[in-house]
Amino acid sequence: GGVAYYVSHDDYFSIFGVIFAMVTIGLAIGVIIAVGMLLYMQLKSIFRNETGIENWIRSKAKYRRSKDEEWIYPYHLGCWRNTLEVCNGWNEPKGDGIYWTVRDGCNQYTMTIEQLEQKQEKRDRTVPYIVVQKYNGSFVAWRHGIRVCCSFPMNDDPRIPINVGDRIMVTRGTKRWLYGDKVLEDTKDGMLLK
Repeated sequence: GGVAYYVSHDDYFSIFGVIFAMVTIGLAIGVIIAVGMLLYMQLKSIFRNETGIENWIRSKAKYRRSKDEEWIYPYHLGCWRNTLEVCNGWNEPKGDGIYWTVRDGCNQYTMTIEQLEQKQEKRDRTVPYIVVQKYNGSFVAWRHGIRVCCSFPMNDDPRIPINVGDRIMVTRGTKRWLYGDKVLEDTKDGMLLK
């Protein structure tokens, strides 16, 4: 018989077969966990009717306000209506790409107005700096010491080459890196930034 053959001849349960089975099971569990996490994130987006960037804008909107003041996310219509907006069964989107269903008390531009206010607030807290050390814009700043080299930002933002004396408008920073815009020239109406 089938199982009796493998048990008596020891072909199937060699050490290689056991290791291979364990690795295969481990990989399968890893795939199940990864796909499960992706499913969770997608369902959360559907139930909230919110993209990743909208989530980021919404979290900044809550942070900007006092505890008494509440900002209402315009596209959250409730879990059931949010799901129907995405999965309506007719494969037709509910909106036309410009106008979407929004909550009472909100309009089509509630999110845009909030985003513009956040950008203005960011401009208002910008701090001017004068460059004191040259940087060539390389991804890894090995010329500036091992600490700076090992703590480079993990993002795809462009690194701007700068020279001593350049003006930089800094919007935020970390322990060893500053983020902002390089002032290319002063104009009558303001500054031209890169």
